[in-house]
Amino acid sequence: MARLAKRHRQAIARGVRRYWRRVKKTSRERNVGIREARTIIKVARQEEQRKKRRVIEARGWSSPDPEGEAAFNLQDRDRMQPPPWRPRLYEQFKGYPSVTIRGYWEYRASPQSTAVSDTWERSFDPGETEDDFWSGYFEAVRDTHDEILEGMGGSAQYERFAIFVTRLS
Repeated sequence: MARLAKRHRQAIARGVRRYWRRVKKTSRERNVGIREARTIIKVARQEEQRKKRRVIEARGWSSPDPEGEAAFNLQDRDRMQPPPWRPRLYEQFKGYPSVTIRGYWEYRASPQSTAVSDTWERSFDPGETEDDFWSGYFEAVRDTHDEILEGMGGSAQYERFAIFVTRLS
């Protein structure tokens, strides 16, 4: 491993000194030990980061999987793995006039063939309750699903067709 440049080592040292000054100051102000002061600083920093993420997430939902979430599994996934620091999907969009779903679909004529795919976008009314939200969501997804299959001539096999959601906003 290459040796760090002098300026880099000095920057690291300044950061370490600032950190320990902050730890000692917190320790004195709150009349706690060093270990507890470090914990207080760590928790405060994590909470600050969570608040920043909430502001970003308040603008919408993006799939944690870069390939998107299967559209018909989104409600189950939301119930199965509720994020600990974020409300459920229907709570995030409460009061919105409409919610836009963005995603893509894939169809394979045979299991070995390459996929035909395209993006899609649809809006729906989120309603006032959880049931209204999911009802509107699934209606929008079903309409998109039916449109795409009809556009393919209706001969597409359901098992070889997949529809994914990448973003709600």
